[in-house]
Amino acid sequence: MLQNCFIVRCLRCGQKNRIFRNRLKDRPACGRCGFLLDELIVKCLLCGAKNRIPEDRLQELPLCARCKMPLYHEGIDIEEDDGIETSSE
Repeated sequence: MLQNCFIVRCLRCGQKNRIFRNRLKDRPACGRCGFLLDELIVKCLLCGAKNRIPEDRLQELPLCARCKMPLYHEGIDIEEDDGIETSSE
């Protein structure tokens, strides 16, 4: 039975919740406080604020609630060289 479930700690109250694999897509909620368990806490690299971001909004490049800067960038353009050398062995 334990192989078919995950233990997820609620970010609001700290309660450990047992979530079955087949129920992960159903947006599970905490058994104690009812808070949705599909959110992540992302720390801003600029000001250090902790931001609660729903998992389905991570692709929207969210901004920090305190300093309004992007929490992360989509990626690095590999065509720009910027003086970085790669070895071709």
